[in-house]
Amino acid sequence: VLLEKNTDKKVAIASLTKLMTVYLLIQQTDNLADPVSISQRTLDDLVVEGASLSGYLAEDTLTTQDLAYGVVLPSGGDAAVTAAEYVSGSESAFVALMNQTAESMGMNDTHFMNPTGLDEKDHYSTVKDLMIFMDVALKNTVFTTILTTTQYESSPTPYAPEGYYLESTLLKDSADLSLTNGQILGGKTGYTEKAGQCLISLAEVKGQRYLLITTGANGNALTEQLSVVDARNIFQSI
Repeated sequence: VLLEKNTDKKVAIASLTKLMTVYLLIQQTDNLADPVSISQRTLDDLVVEGASLSGYLAEDTLTTQDLAYGVVLPSGGDAAVTAAEYVSGSESAFVALMNQTAESMGMNDTHFMNPTGLDEKDHYSTVKDLMIFMDVALKNTVFTTILTTTQYESSPTPYAPEGYYLESTLLKDSADLSLTNGQILGGKTGYTEKAGQCLISLAEVKGQRYLLITTGANGNALTEQLSVVDARNIFQSI
């Protein structure tokens, strides 16, 4: 660890939550080509809550791989809820699995209430716990591939014959992720009013890989991604 601050503080983590969701989807799915679809009900519920969406159309035939990329790249709440229901049959059962998994990993200051990261009482983690999680999750090659992918195109579907194009929220302000001393390889952003701007990012600096986890950056969903600015500054200080 090169730099740490307030690592044990319990904080809202917004869509960083979705990395646990996609990790469990990968772990619990035998075949990432299995068919799955997002219900109109799920989309309608999340629109009311103001959640970010994947861009997939309701009832289209997707694969669990498409779903996984939809959770991470555009931070699709609809994809996260669908993943939860696919794995466990219901959101509540999936949340129980999330908490069991966190406990088994030693994430002692983490508690999940939903698979999306939307603000809810008793939904929190710490930077230290997220680092524990990432240390385990990055050993899964499928998880790492998804995290370090910034653009994804699905296979053709009945409703999208040319496939769906998904882009990482990391690219919101700029498609250039280069650093003066390396490259940001990928990551997962998050924002809610309570959590502020959050970011888990992976970069290669001078031939070495580094993981950075930050929460609570100023700004909102419409401003510049100050969490990404922070990441650039920190990585470039190495």
